[in-house]
Amino acid sequence: DALILFAPQIFNECPSLKDVESKFQGIATLDLSDKNQVPHSWERLREEARPIWERLAIYVGELHRYHR
Repeated sequence: DALILFAPQIFNECPSLKDVESKFQGIATLDLSDKNQVPHSWERLREEARPIWERLAIYVGELHRYHR
């Protein structure tokens, strides 16, 4: 979900992307666990994005606080 929200350009080929983007216009904060904030097309977009997401090279790393 975060990848779709913060890097939507990766999913430009998804037909539902433009609809979801238009529904999120003007929203300052978003809680995807609140069904009232999430458009019905979000689930469709997630399914359209799945094949793209599965092809991505995603790296996981451990973060540590930097101390000077």
